[in-house]
Amino acid sequence: MLSSPPSFDGGNDLHIIQIEEIQSPYLLIPIPEADLPTPTSLLYLSNSTSVASHPNPSHNPCILSKNMPTLHETSSLVTNRTAIDSSGRIGSLYDAYKDTIIGPLNVNMTEKQHEEFKSRKCMIINGNSDQKENILKTIGLENELRLSLSLNLRDKTGLAEILDYSNPINEYTRFFYYSYLDREETIIHNPVNIANKDKSAKPPIGTTHIITGVQTGIEIIVVLQLVADTQRIVEIDNVLQRLRTFLVNDDKILKLTQQEENLLANIIHTKAFSNIHVLRDVNIFYDICRCLKQSQNKSAKYIISYRLRPIKWLYPFYTGPGVEFISLPEHLSNNIE
Repeated sequence: MLSSPPSFDGGNDLHIIQIEEIQSPYLLIPIPEADLPTPTSLLYLSNSTSVASHPNPSHNPCILSKNMPTLHETSSLVTNRTAIDSSGRIGSLYDAYKDTIIGPLNVNMTEKQHEEFKSRKCMIINGNSDQKENILKTIGLENELRLSLSLNLRDKTGLAEILDYSNPINEYTRFFYYSYLDREETIIHNPVNIANKDKSAKPPIGTTHIITGVQTGIEIIVVLQLVADTQRIVEIDNVLQRLRTFLVNDDKILKLTQQEENLLANIIHTKAFSNIHVLRDVNIFYDICRCLKQSQNKSAKYIISYRLRPIKWLYPFYTGPGVEFISLPEHLSNNIE
């Protein structure tokens, strides 16, 4: 610190000032203890706090930026995202603006908790000329993810491959949607403790979220093109409703009469889109339904959705581009497709 004794007049309006260096009695920028996960470069002195007014060295005049959300504020912001790309895992980094998996974070997240659901959902949607785009909205695909797909910000994989379906869609088209939620796995770490596992780990540019939970199960959309026969279509629709009931309820055996099986032969084209590769290659609808029925109440390790937390949940002081994720306004969600 520089000290300035009183000046004296040197004549000709000149003032001579003698300056000498002395040791400051205060620590100007307190150094965080070794076990704090917060980088010191992102701490600053508050304009309203004077170091000299706190001679007690145990007092820390450093505070968070007023624009920096606290851990409590960010930890509650959990976002669900359909796993169009099922390569993500707990600890994977996520860019929610492009809906892409960036890569794993080098931290220890071994302590996890599990919850079983064994829940099923099934619906049948009648087709029309623009239903291909709206079907993803109908089954509940998130607005931001639908926007990323519409803008080609990410590849169309899994269920999203339906956007590249090239066959005509009309009043003779049916969309058969089925989902089976087996279980959810989430981490139970305190985020501060996770960060302490590897202080050198820093999220890459573009990271907005981290995957802290995954839901596993089965999700499939089957596009059915029916014969252009009004009376026959009514009968086929009745069989489809019967199959839907079989899949949703706890009936052990899925069994149709021979007449009902014959009616399904009037489905002239079948195309499946799913998070499970083997189901995509099955082109007989009744076989698909039997596969789905056999998989019920069994452990399914296929990822269907992610639970995302903002990257600041783990790194409260991270300030990379796009870190403040802004969700799509609700009034724009109807204008995506």
